[in-house]
Amino acid sequence: MGKKVLLLSSYDARSHRHWRKSLVAMFPSWQWTQLTLPARHFNWRIRGNSLSWGFMQRQTLEQDYDLIIATSMVDLSSLRGFVPALTRAPTLVYFHENQFAYPQSENQRDRVRAKNVEPQLVPIYTALCAQKIIFNSAYNRLSFLEGASSLFKKLPDFVPPDIMDRLTNSQVIAVPLDNKAFQPRTHAQPKASPDAILDVIWNHRWEYDKGPEILLAMVEEIRRGGLAIRVHLLGEQFRHSPPQFQQVQA
Repeated sequence: MGKKVLLLSSYDARSHRHWRKSLVAMFPSWQWTQLTLPARHFNWRIRGNSLSWGFMQRQTLEQDYDLIIATSMVDLSSLRGFVPALTRAPTLVYFHENQFAYPQSENQRDRVRAKNVEPQLVPIYTALCAQKIIFNSAYNRLSFLEGASSLFKKLPDFVPPDIMDRLTNSQVIAVPLDNKAFQPRTHAQPKASPDAILDVIWNHRWEYDKGPEILLAMVEEIRRGGLAIRVHLLGEQFRHSPPQFQQVQA
């Protein structure tokens, strides 16, 4: 019988979901218990997931697990306080991104988010609960460590002197890709005719940090020049998106 593993994804956006499902598929002999929360209401989700799970999923959380894997947005320190049984199993925390590297926006919703230090502190507390800290890229790791170090220097007092050593003890493991992504093409691609339409795919989520103003400028240039280019807007959409996406589609 395989390991009993608890997998917690408190902001289960599309990329997080892909990582979670890929991870489960890689270890089919393990017994997986997965708890997820939808990717909306960011400030509430990052701070309130421990409250939601701690009192609504207590029976699931109090089971015996060999390993706990949590994303960095899980409020693990509070969740352990609500459900002390979670302290019995070793924990791995995986960072998809970090709020220190999240660019600031000019709109009011994101200004409120930028002033709130809790989205930066919660992942730090969560990482400090872990036996293993994993980042999906070297950039993510470096920007997190630099941001955390800068934040600690701004705090008024009683910051543990060796706190950064515990966070630095981390490593990078990229999100796994399916084997077919690495397979060579089996057939030569046909040569395009001179008057063929060029299809361009924009596959980022519909948020301001992905450069929607650059996308809009590109589309406007295509329109002005009458170029034979067709732009496909893919990626995850949200209820509130930057206005440039509506302009692109107009």
